[in-house]
Amino acid sequence: PAIKIHEYDYNPIHSLLGLSIEKSTGGISLYLARVNLENMIFKNNNCAIGGWSSRISIKNALLSGNSEVLTYGYSRALLENVIIIGNKETMKLSEGGRVTLKNCTIANNQSSIKLKHQLCAISCHNSILWNNSQYEIVDLEFEPADTLIIGHSCIKNGLGGVSTKP
Repeated sequence: PAIKIHEYDYNPIHSLLGLSIEKSTGGISLYLARVNLENMIFKNNNCAIGGWSSRISIKNALLSGNSEVLTYGYSRALLENVIIIGNKETMKLSEGGRVTLKNCTIANNQSSIKLKHQLCAISCHNSILWNNSQYEIVDLEFEPADTLIIGHSCIKNGLGGVSTKP
């Protein structure tokens, strides 16, 4: 990866501001980390951001042309004023991964947001999910404990754009 933040004994909050990460095989790799990313560009990477057991805040960012945008498990992410456009994979949440989208646009990607395993959650507010695949959000292994909250957002096909079956 271009940047690797793995914490073991202590856990400070790291901030990366105004960086452009392009044509990297790994983008940013996080493990047991707390990271604020602001005013960032992730373009043409194999995986823009991957994390495990981390807390991620992404504000004012553009993610475009990546093979994978955000892949993580047991992590929490806040995306605010983020544009995710023209990528192969958008987001894969697994093992209790949670994401909050505020004022985001996720459009014209080759895949939907995917929830894998149990206890995943998406909270989507004032955001646009459009033209990513047949469904905008897919829960691959629906569990009653999974959570989906949508408020004041534009999702292609409305609730028909959300699937609880693969």
